[in-house]
Amino acid sequence: MRSLLLVLTLSLLLAASQASANMAGGTTQLLGPGTAMPGDEVTFIFEVRNGSSDGEATSAVQFRFPETFRVLEGWFDDRGQNWDFAVAPYGLFTERIIFYDIDNDFAQGEILPGQVGNFYVRVAINPNADCGIYDFHWKQFGDNQGKHLHYVLGTLPYDICGIATETTSFSSIKSLY
Repeated sequence: MRSLLLVLTLSLLLAASQASANMAGGTTQLLGPGTAMPGDEVTFIFEVRNGSSDGEATSAVQFRFPETFRVLEGWFDDRGQNWDFAVAPYGLFTERIIFYDIDNDFAQGEILPGQVGNFYVRVAINPNADCGIYDFHWKQFGDNQGKHLHYVLGTLPYDICGIATETTSFSSIKSLY
């Protein structure tokens, strides 16, 4: 009898969690080269890497943005090697995150729970390998003048091979959750 009650309780909890996930937006989508078009909705999960100038990672930390982002505009060049797109988040951040300047290692700003802003991502695809280097920074943050955070190097969790297409050398990136 106890085992039957346990099974029923677990089933109800699972059904409730699935319903909550569906209400929150459904399946998580990862943003990859060639997959997001204007109007698409994506969820960002990206990894910031502390590496050398040749792109080899020496350490890494993951930042999770569970909120949904909408792609506002995007384009490919003729060769498909560069992909720039702008996304704007809606919803609220649930964690406190502090970004540090990747050259001088001092704080440039922070994202507090409940804050929203315009997020710009520049993607440079390596034409010689199945991987990419991604630069992240806040376009408008904290004031009306479009305060910039320094570039944060990051890679989405697929085809990670650490091959640099641009300068990737920096001292460290730190975060507080």
